[in-house]
Amino acid sequence: MGKALAQKFAANGIAVTLSGRNEGLPGYGFVKLDALTCTDYSFLSSYDVVIDCLGQVTNPITICASINTTASLQIAMAVAGTGIYYVKISSLAVYGSADLVTEETPCNPDSAYGALKLASENIFAELLSPENYLNIRLSNLYGDTANKGVIAYLKREWDGSKSIFFDNDGSLLRYFIHVEDAVDIIDNLVFGSRSADGELQGNSGTINLPGPEKHTVKSLIAAAEAALGISYETSFKKSDFVWGNIKDISTEKLAKYSTLQYKHTISDYFKKLVTL
Repeated sequence: MGKALAQKFAANGIAVTLSGRNEGLPGYGFVKLDALTCTDYSFLSSYDVVIDCLGQVTNPITICASINTTASLQIAMAVAGTGIYYVKISSLAVYGSADLVTEETPCNPDSAYGALKLASENIFAELLSPENYLNIRLSNLYGDTANKGVIAYLKREWDGSKSIFFDNDGSLLRYFIHVEDAVDIIDNLVFGSRSADGELQGNSGTINLPGPEKHTVKSLIAAAEAALGISYETSFKKSDFVWGNIKDISTEKLAKYSTLQYKHTISDYFKKLVTL
């Protein structure tokens, strides 16, 4: 996500600096740091906009906890009161399981990951000025550059053993969005609003970005098999509880801030693999 956003912003003439433990991309500024150990984020004052892509699922979960609590607090304290426009890429997992979700739905995470993402959100919401803080709750990403998640898993095993295992009963329900569509919409949310004199007027508050398609694990496997013309050897684990199932997510607020249309579908993505 970070690299894709950087490439999108740079293509629009925005000066971009990347930050992380690994090497950056050629042609971009780069600040090398490890969020687990860094205690000095004063360098952020040099920037007008900061995009936060921290907080992915990690093993062990204690690392994820440190990123979403200790690191988030260090960053928030450095940004607070500076006027920096801060954009956090969060997760729909903060809601937990629900029938219908809007941005006003109380968060009730039923997974450790969801609880930690909510903890990070709360830190930034407490310390940053509301008008300078945009919180985007994102669904599951897929695409050529996305190497995590269930669709990436199906892609790897299509090109491998075609044997797949899930530690749930297949009723796990998730929303999906292609990386390119997510980047286009995030770019639109962050840089699409300008004042009469051309100054950036960033959107603020929380916006859900679920993507256009939702699937259970079983229906996603079926869609992949139909598009790829194969059959996976599947194994599931009996589950007493499936966490994070949201039946419907409102995009009414998103539609007020971005009118961009989705360009990608999961079926087209799998069909494209066959032609490569």
